[in-house]
Amino acid sequence: MLHTVGAVGAAYGAYVGLLNLLVKVAIVLSVACSLDRVVHVLLYAKFKAKAFLTGRRPEDEFSCRPLPDPAAYALVYPKVAVQLPMFNERAVCQAIIDSACEMAWPRERFCVQVSERGERRDGEEGEGARARRGEKGRAGN
Repeated sequence: MLHTVGAVGAAYGAYVGLLNLLVKVAIVLSVACSLDRVVHVLLYAKFKAKAFLTGRRPEDEFSCRPLPDPAAYALVYPKVAVQLPMFNERAVCQAIIDSACEMAWPRERFCVQVSERGERRDGEEGEGARARRGEKGRAGN
């Protein structure tokens, strides 16, 4: 048997006591996680059984109403900024900007931002500059 003397023995005893405490805490946390999993499995089984017996799914209880008319209730809509990062994608830039500008949203609550990180070799201005000028759609608000 190993005999320790003085402060080393006390420190070792404290270390072992701390490890025992941490093991017990880990066991308690493991049991709590297991119980949580069991509770959620039982809730899932309850919802599935209720759906099977009544013929109604849980999502049938939610009602989705359409948004109000943008022209009449423009202040109800939140402000939206659509950000379009581009990088030398000349072939698809304009189509993406046009699609974003065609979103059904009140004009004063809607903004399309085009950020370009690429450089044009041919010296033409980028799609972002055209969108900021408002050449197409509602971009650049």
